[in-house]
This record gives sequence, structure tokens and C-alpha cells, in this order.
Amino acid sequence: MIFAFKKLLLTFVLLLGLAPNLANAQANRLVILKFDGLPYDTVDCFVRERDPRTGKSQLPWIDHVFYERGTRLANFYVRGASLSGPSWSLLETGQHLQIKGNVEFDRFTLHTYDYLNLLPLFIKGAAGTRVDMPGVEVLDSLGVPLLLDA
Repeated sequence: MIFAFKKLLLTFVLLLGLAPNLANAQANRLVILKFDGLPYDTVDCFVRERDPRTGKSQLPWIDHVFYERGTRLANFYVRGASLSGPSWSLLETGQHLQIKGNVEFDRFTLHTYDYLNLLPLFIKGAAGTRVDMPGVEVLDSLGVPLLLDA
């Protein structure tokens, strides 16, 4: 009985000691929205457009988080072919392109890498045999760090 009380008291003291740290803990978050194929001025148009009833932006949270308190990239181009796979890899790694196209064929292994096909990911993910898209797996095998992993 006394042992259980001491254990409970020790747990309470430890939690009480951690309380100031937990109260002051604040998560550092990075929010990135990437839209493939969205014309660069479409979001600006809706952010500038005001709701006549409220006077707020049509996209109030985009306006608040990215325009007032954050940063945004209006447009960008990759060096080389403007394709989704290479563009994605440039944004995620900040390095020269390791992925050169949306679909690549490895003549050595006779394997095709389809970087944009989500259907196999869903099917193999449900079966528990795949957890990531081929692009992420290729970059991991090359030791190229991703922004998301930071």
C-alpha cells in the first residue's frame, strides 16, 4: 500500500515538474501547399477578391497564413523539362534534378518508374507492400533528403 502511494506521488511530482515545459512547448510548423497546373495568378485573384458581406478575402486563411504572416512563391520554373515529377523533386530537395521525367525506364533492371501513378500506391499500400511513391524511394536510395523529412 505504501509502495503504491509512493509510486503515485513520484508520478505526480514528475508530471508537476514537466508541466511548465509542456505549457511553454510550441510546435514549429511549416505549411506548404503545392498545386500542379494551377495558373499562378488564380490564388492571388481569389485572395484579393473580397466578400461584400464580411469584407474579408474569399480565401481568408490563405490570406492570413501565407500573405500576412508567411511567404509565398508566385511561380517557378525548373531547369529542363517542365514536368510534374521533376518539378516535385526540385521543390522537395532543393537540388539539381535526380528525377528527369514523369516516367523513367531503367534499362539495367528493366524496371519502369511511374512517378505520378497513384493507383499502384493505393493497391500496394492496402496490401501492406508499399508505403511510398517511386519518386520518394528513388531519392531515398540516392541519399537525397526531402523537405518533408526535415
